[in-house]
Amino acid sequence: MPQLEELINRRYQAAKTARRLVDKNIKLNIAFFQGDQWTTYDATSGRVVPWMAAKGKPRATTNLIMPVVRIEYAKLTRNDPSFKVTSTTADLDDVSKAKACKQFLDYKWETDRYANTFKRALLWALVSGTSFVKVYFDPGAGPTLNGEALGDVVLDYCSPLEMFVDPFARTLDEASWVIHARVRSTEYVAAKYGVKVPPEQVESLAVIGLTGESQRMTTEGTIPATIVKEYWERPSPLVPQGRYVVMASNKLLYEGPNPYIDIAPIPFAMMVHIPVPGRLFGESVITSLRQVNTIYNKLKSDIIENTSKLSNPPMFAPVGALLKPPEFSPGEVIYFNPTVPGKIDQAKFDPYPPQVVNTLMRLLQERDDISGINDVSRGIVPRGIRSGEGLSYLLEQDETRLAVTARNYEAMIGDAMGMVLRMAREFYDIPRVIRILGTNNQREVALFKAEDIPPDADVRVEAGSTLPKSMVQQQQFLLDLWDRRIINDPRLVLRLTQYGSTEEVFNEIELDSSQALRENDRMAAGVYAEVEDFHNHAVHIAEHNRFRKTVDFERLAPERRELFKQHVDKHKQFLAEAQQGGGALNGAGQEGQASGGPGGPGGGILGGAGGLAGFAA
Repeated sequence: MPQLEELINRRYQAAKTARRLVDKNIKLNIAFFQGDQWTTYDATSGRVVPWMAAKGKPRATTNLIMPVVRIEYAKLTRNDPSFKVTSTTADLDDVSKAKACKQFLDYKWETDRYANTFKRALLWALVSGTSFVKVYFDPGAGPTLNGEALGDVVLDYCSPLEMFVDPFARTLDEASWVIHARVRSTEYVAAKYGVKVPPEQVESLAVIGLTGESQRMTTEGTIPATIVKEYWERPSPLVPQGRYVVMASNKLLYEGPNPYIDIAPIPFAMMVHIPVPGRLFGESVITSLRQVNTIYNKLKSDIIENTSKLSNPPMFAPVGALLKPPEFSPGEVIYFNPTVPGKIDQAKFDPYPPQVVNTLMRLLQERDDISGINDVSRGIVPRGIRSGEGLSYLLEQDETRLAVTARNYEAMIGDAMGMVLRMAREFYDIPRVIRILGTNNQREVALFKAEDIPPDADVRVEAGSTLPKSMVQQQQFLLDLWDRRIINDPRLVLRLTQYGSTEEVFNEIELDSSQALRENDRMAAGVYAEVEDFHNHAVHIAEHNRFRKTVDFERLAPERRELFKQHVDKHKQFLAEAQQGGGALNGAGQEGQASGGPGGPGGGILGGAGGLAGFAA
């Protein structure tokens, strides 16, 4: 075997050996999550196999694990993340570049359905403890020009069973190499790489976690398959350009330098559910719940068996007394021979001990204690809680346990979206047409160029933006908007603080923001815009000041910049009069930082460029 293939296979085997215990928990967790709980792990074959109970014993299965995962999964996916783009190379075009990057990421999020990819990766993390997202440039994807594809950045989730990482790495950033091994059909390999490879044995495929129906199809030979190994190596003094190698069935399909050496030498983002000190792969709460669920199912099966005996007890009868065995069916006539001496009677059983039934309740409580799920998590009002405000605070405290998982989830999204930006800058040779949300809430066409992305562009997700917001927080947010005179319709406030949606607030703000943007265009052209008393002065001031910070404003003639000053001063005068009249403005017009994103308010409220904060210096 050539030296390179031997090196990759040796590292592949080393990573697989180091991950042996992790594989066991991952495969058992998957089985328990989907309800296959009468199973055990065969260390020899590396598979989950059925556990056979005694003959005639019932095998009741109550899945205590899936509800726990579904509650956590639902909470973490309720909101799309809010993100911002950062860069250390600041120049005069920071704001315009930030806005272009934000629009591009929003477009990719919607058209390529990035949310679905991240949600699938999150589910892998909740069940197995670890998940990965792969970012790469596919020359055959994307829009076409003259019948040829322009290529595009692709986002894909990866099972942890497919990832074989440098066993000496504690984090993905420390890994000097990574192998992504995925089961593919031999037809796929021939079509993509132009090389025919022989199919591999089922034992090899099972290492990747291929089980169930897919395993049976491979055994029958209807879908010949092989393991395609993608080897990614960072640059080092021994390999200055890094390596990217693809092989299958010990045949080399591709070899070359790492194509992402300067932007993402290891093009994977990683998330762990529960971090384990000193270990790359994380852990899932399912690992701790498996034993509880196993004991619960066995005990419940015993109760069902005993209940069946109590409701249908056997009979004691002298030999030859019964003419046929009784079936114990309703209304059955049991025939017996009266000449045979002795008494025919049923067996008597003592009632099932109540403490055994109580044990089931204790196991349910232990499940809740381990997972952190309680009545508040399920939407049940605890005893003694009378006010909605008190319940909201309990919900807020209950969600704090998700903070670590949410941060890991948000970090994975940020890392992956940062790779998307850097790869687009590297490989987008031709400008792309994207659809963006315009100032009038209508989709508009814009031209996106690779030059719009700074070389060191990075994405940061706002901490906690994926977590659900409590009603108390939403109500306080609406009241703050009222105090700042950003919304001034009391009927809207009353409706939204109880039954409404904050989207209505953003829709109303967008009307004021769009109006201010139109005024910016007129005054930039030298036409003064009159200030009316019905204007939303706080929003207008924020929009005008935002434009006054841009390069376009600095390039205006002095007399046109003076128009903006006079216009903003007039808005401030109206605000001062309102404050003197008793309105609590609380610093209306002060600008803050608003980070945009798929889950954000689009154009922003109190600052930022186009809903996206400017690049950090």
